[in-house]
Amino acid sequence: MKAGPVTIKARIESAEKPHVFAWTGRTLGISAIHTWRLDRSEGGTRVQTQESMEGFPARLLRAAMQKKLDSVLETWLRAMKIEAERPAS
Repeated sequence: MKAGPVTIKARIESAEKPHVFAWTGRTLGISAIHTWRLDRSEGGTRVQTQESMEGFPARLLRAAMQKKLDSVLETWLRAMKIEAERPAS
């Protein structure tokens, strides 16, 4: 998959419909795991997401990578909300 200019070799690790989806990936000496959890909540769905990264580049550039990850997650979550609230056609 593409994450900006970087290609990540990813593999689905868990898919428990309809609540959990997790993948692992590697790129540029970094290993990552990302989990999405969806739970019913009053009036909708609560989405939780977590990602962890390991590897020398992740340790070296920790602050910058965390800032970028936070921005990407915010974009993904906003897009997910828009799509989930779109009227069915």
